[in-house]
Amino acid sequence: MRTMVGAAAGLAMLFVSMPAQGGVRVGALAGANVATLDVNMEDPDVTFRAKTFFAAGAVVEVGLSRHLSLQLEPMYLQKGGKIVIRDFFGEDASASVRLSYVELPVLLKVSKPTGRVRPYLVVGPSVGYRTSVRVKDETTGEEEDPADADENLRKWDFGVTAGAGLAVPAGRATVFVESRYTWGLVNLDKEDEDLTLKNRGIQVLAGFTFPIGRR
Repeated sequence: MRTMVGAAAGLAMLFVSMPAQGGVRVGALAGANVATLDVNMEDPDVTFRAKTFFAAGAVVEVGLSRHLSLQLEPMYLQKGGKIVIRDFFGEDASASVRLSYVELPVLLKVSKPTGRVRPYLVVGPSVGYRTSVRVKDETTGEEEDPADADENLRKWDFGVTAGAGLAVPAGRATVFVESRYTWGLVNLDKEDEDLTLKNRGIQVLAGFTFPIGRR
């Protein structure tokens, strides 16, 4: 895991140290993460479903060429999902698991540089550090922090993100809407060698950027 984190950090530093041919833009984004847990469990009485969580952060975009830029997005991102368990009497009990992360996507962005509406594509790695775990009973609404979360779940997560969006100039600023998918590559489970537990998520985001250091 340290190797993956170091590689992502090294990639970010490499690109940031390159000349910013297209200038630097900063801004913010927010939206939703439709998250689920990908589990290799074969139990007909246990189902893992998607759950919508919150996402928000900052944007630093470094222009590398006319069509290409590097986008760093330090953000707060909630992951997890919903677990539905059918008991002996055929009734469902459900609980949501919310994993909160400080996340750093490092994305290569390919975009159309002109026009009223400018489509773009993004792809790159994302490193996250889990800050908390909350389990909520969907029936009673009660929430708790599992005391053994750190013993059972890894704190670091690493994934690959790819998506597309539309940007619209608005004066010196640019507003954008974007959808992306993140594949978690780390098995979060620390206890069972036969169990794999990985984050998956579709993020729907909106935000803005504006140039700095130039008029």
